[in-house]
Amino acid sequence: MIAKEVSDHVIDRKRVFSAGWSNGGQLGYRFALERANQFAAVAAISANLPKPGNLACTPSGASMPVMVINGTDDPINPFGGGDVMLGFSNLGPVHSSQETAEYWAKLNGIDAKPVVKRMPHELKSDPTYVDEMTWAAPGKPSVVLYAVHGGGHVIPQKTMQFWGSLGRQTEDLDAPVDRKSTRLNSSH
Repeated sequence: MIAKEVSDHVIDRKRVFSAGWSNGGQLGYRFALERANQFAAVAAISANLPKPGNLACTPSGASMPVMVINGTDDPINPFGGGDVMLGFSNLGPVHSSQETAEYWAKLNGIDAKPVVKRMPHELKSDPTYVDEMTWAAPGKPSVVLYAVHGGGHVIPQKTMQFWGSLGRQTEDLDAPVDRKSTRLNSSH
């Protein structure tokens, strides 16, 4: 698909990103694990890295800038790790959101603890809030985890509301367009 876009539209191979929600986030992790050399960065929403016995690919060990956005009250992808449940279907165990981010930080050569900051709270009536955790070091790809406290299995954004059983959306982060958040890049 990337080769076709390069051929048809002369895209810059160094600016190919993967962003996905739920299973799409899992696919992004697979891209990062198996084909890191073809992507500039990966963003996964409502997805944690599968545990080794549930991982259906062979990691290359290459570094990769990664952004993770997960809700602490996600009814499908457990923020604290455990089994991913879709209805009565058990899709297998995943790491916690923090372990997922730490995996990428370690792979990127970052041993320091993350810098944590609370995102500005937009609406008093919104019961959610967002903590931004950033693992960064000079010359290393960064990793960012947005922990949406009280958030569900949703994409934090302002144009579409998800149905209630997936949990709350936050007003403090607009994932597709947010300019307030830390930007991922491969140099810092």
